[in-house]
Amino acid sequence: MATYGYVRVSTQEQNERRQVLSMQSAGVDDGRLYVEKASGKSMDRPEWEKLMATLQDGDTLVVDELSRMGRTYEGVTEAWRELRRRGVSIRVLDAEFLCTEHMDAMGDMGRAVEDMLLALMAYMADHERKEILRRQAEGIRVAKQQGKYHGRSRQVVEPEMATVASERLRAGDSMASVAKYLGVHRNTLAKMVKDGRIAA
Repeated sequence: MATYGYVRVSTQEQNERRQVLSMQSAGVDDGRLYVEKASGKSMDRPEWEKLMATLQDGDTLVVDELSRMGRTYEGVTEAWRELRRRGVSIRVLDAEFLCTEHMDAMGDMGRAVEDMLLALMAYMADHERKEILRRQAEGIRVAKQQGKYHGRSRQVVEPEMATVASERLRAGDSMASVAKYLGVHRNTLAKMVKDGRIAA
């Protein structure tokens, strides 16, 4: 039986250090830590696949938060249930109430509560991603109506970049660093946040 950790950030520019420190505090050895720089919209990620191939009955998987596993409802719930079928325990550091050892101790009631909480939290992660995309699309629509879309393409970012920018701002990255990632001026980023093109 071993304890493994999984860390994911969406892009090469994002810093995974905070999550790594959380893993170390949770007792995960560096040699059993899988670090990924990839979008959470797909479960087809090299480090995640290596981890899934490594985990065995009796092992424990630690993640900083549920959305690190993935950003889609189907992807997260299917991965969770597959891990459970294989006898792997799961710890979610920002939601210890969801940790499977606690649920197992509650018997049948614990399994029912786990299913309910998992569905709710996976839905929230999925909804947040979709809401970011919706706001970004709305921002484009408003920009077009105001005649600000054509000839100013740097002010309209791709959905995936908008998602990353939103995640970075919510994680505490500075406006300056996120603006640099998007290739826009800090004031432009502030306008994007204000009109909903970037959710923060």
